[in-house]
Amino acid sequence: MTTGSERALRILVVEDEAIVAMLIGDIIEGMGHAVAGVADTAPEAIWLAGSEHPDLALCDIKLLGGDSGLDVAAALRPLGIPCVFVSGNCPGPEAGQGIAIGCVLKPFRPGTVEEAIRLATRVKAGEAPGRVPVGMTLY
Repeated sequence: MTTGSERALRILVVEDEAIVAMLIGDIIEGMGHAVAGVADTAPEAIWLAGSEHPDLALCDIKLLGGDSGLDVAAALRPLGIPCVFVSGNCPGPEAGQGIAIGCVLKPFRPGTVEEAIRLATRVKAGEAPGRVPVGMTLY
């Protein structure tokens, strides 16, 4: 839940498995934030980011049609939209550093995603990330 000092975020979900996208959406909304859109391909994610202007993206690595979440994160970076990968295929630091804040490994606990969103919010604000949740790699 957002507190009085926290502002509700608009978060883009980039995930090609509908059940996982719905679970992540429920986590986002349970925290008091809003889902800015759900995309299952890189072109759709980039289009939604440009039209919806989310504060953050939670992005799988392997997307529909062979698209890559790495490409999505790289395209969102110049738009000022930070990305956290949520994937069973977390890239190593050499691939993720500079385009994403980190990666939450699937299968995940809902609390890990919540903590990753809070961490990403701190990093975006220029603050220290704080404690990295178990199940998350920070780049």
